[in-house]
Amino acid sequence: MFVSMTPPVTVDGEEEYEVEGITDMEERNGKWFFRVKWKGYGSEENTWEPRENLKNAKKILEKFEKEMKKKALGAAKALRGGAVS
Repeated sequence: MFVSMTPPVTVDGEEEYEVEGITDMEERNGKWFFRVKWKGYGSEENTWEPRENLKNAKKILEKFEKEMKKKALGAAKALRGGAVS
């Protein structure tokens, strides 16, 4: 089976791969890392990247963080016995 890989693009003179999405985040020694799904690659190619490596994926990062905050608020409401939306 042939899988078409998306080639890197050149941004500010450096090759970069396009972020398709962010699937998870974790803190390591006070620094946040994000699990990145790369466009054109399977999930087995996902990598953990520090925030500074995602400066050209700002909208995707902001969307992910907004969704995580919404989930956290829902979980907090559920713990307090409130409605979960």
